[in-house]
Amino acid sequence: MELFNGLHLFYTPGHTIGHYSLMVETTAGRPLMFMADVSYTAAAYENDQQAGFHNDPVAGVRSIRRIKRLVRQHDAELFFTHDMDSFRNYKLAPDHYGG
Repeated sequence: MELFNGLHLFYTPGHTIGHYSLMVETTAGRPLMFMADVSYTAAAYENDQQAGFHNDPVAGVRSIRRIKRLVRQHDAELFFTHDMDSFRNYKLAPDHYGG
């Protein structure tokens, strides 16, 4: 569902009821995919693992696979919520603003 121009929500249940992931299109490059707790780390994501599901593990694996399809389809940059190795390489918001 596109909420606004360039701001998309995708229903990704499993971790919790009513869980959504967010993709933001940017003018500066690749879209940004924030999947929140669909999968915590890059290693878990690669192996279709959702370590912290609270609701439905089968739906959680389907959501991981959906995110993988969306990332490939849109060539999106993926962000993990609990992965310190990935965080070290993230550009923080001030790095994305011109000035």
